[in-house]
Amino acid sequence: MQVILVACTERSRLNPLDPQNPQTGGKPTGLRVISDLDTVRLRWNTLAIRDLPGFNVYRKLPAENEFSLIGQTSAPTNVFEDLSDRYGVLHSYRITARVAGLETPPSEEATITPGPTVVWVADIDNRAVIKLTHDGRHEILRSRAFIDPFRLKVDKRRGTVWVLEDFSGNFGRLDQNGQLLGISERFFEAVGLALDAEDGSIWVGDNNEKRVWHFDREGTRLARLDSLPEFSALAFNPFVEELWVATTNGEQLLRIKKNSAQIQRVNLQPSWSGPVRDLAIVETTGEAWMAAGDRVVRLNANGEVALVTTEEFTFAARVAIDQASGACWVLDDVRQFLQSRVIKLEANGQVQLRLEGFDRPQGLAVNPFDASCYVLDTLQGRLVKISSEGTITVGYANLLTPLDIDIVMPGRP
Repeated sequence: MQVILVACTERSRLNPLDPQNPQTGGKPTGLRVISDLDTVRLRWNTLAIRDLPGFNVYRKLPAENEFSLIGQTSAPTNVFEDLSDRYGVLHSYRITARVAGLETPPSEEATITPGPTVVWVADIDNRAVIKLTHDGRHEILRSRAFIDPFRLKVDKRRGTVWVLEDFSGNFGRLDQNGQLLGISERFFEAVGLALDAEDGSIWVGDNNEKRVWHFDREGTRLARLDSLPEFSALAFNPFVEELWVATTNGEQLLRIKKNSAQIQRVNLQPSWSGPVRDLAIVETTGEAWMAAGDRVVRLNANGEVALVTTEEFTFAARVAIDQASGACWVLDDVRQFLQSRVIKLEANGQVQLRLEGFDRPQGLAVNPFDASCYVLDTLQGRLVKISSEGTITVGYANLLTPLDIDIVMPGRP
């Protein structure tokens, strides 16, 4: 691309397309990109220039040596949409302004990797639920409907984002645009959420009175189970259509049949040291992985202990499942600066990856598109992407204290 500088007067350097303008350098500024499935949306700063014809939009893909012109806009339009079905491929963009048949130098480059998923993050100190692009690098929206969100679950079929507050205790839901759909209840010692993807109903654990509450997809209460032992993790198991609740001491797993108050108690006889902090289900087999202090435990479809890892953890805090392979990603919360680890276990419990240098990470999720793991590096205020092979890239970094994350393919089970 041949670039021609725009001529200007010596009067003052207020013209944003003057090459000597200290703010712009004579080129368009503020280029930003987000993606939504196969659509990449570009936006840039407007230019207050009379008789400006418009802008040229250029794109470059990894297999290409140069940027190519893909479209033009007419002033004052400062947006452009690029349709691309190249999921998982880095897209680079630049724009130029057209003035009297000439073309300015190109803007700064903006890059994005489009794909079929979206990422939701609960950031408690930002007082926000944040929606990010597929690659976890760009903010789509920020909802401040909740004061101190610390847990969330996304109903991918219906587009509902369920949010649980910490100290404030409110439990409610957002739509895909971050708008509040309603508050269903308030809890005083909330533990977590468990979603039934089939009918959209959701369970909330509350340790204040040792209860589990069940709500339908609209947030209307269906049932309440009382007088439970102290528990710290819950998950819905679609394979056996049960809510599984792990007691804090790890001594029992409570199996609660869907739409039933009947509880089956499975004695686990723990051989590990430390409280249970998380539970995740392998949906195709009904097995579960449990973060249990110094060990990670695999339960079979009956809720019985099938495996205790030989790998010793400082504090196994969260687990996430690659549903395609059955692999389990684990956060090992080492309470020293940049000493926490992310460990990937194969389905048989053997360590496949061991990655260090994280600062108290508190949330992780597996992207179903490419089996990568997205980690909330909490005290660093950033999202980190780890490929299935272990390559680390830093994503969105405008976070304060992110605590929970969910990644979904909208409209898919």
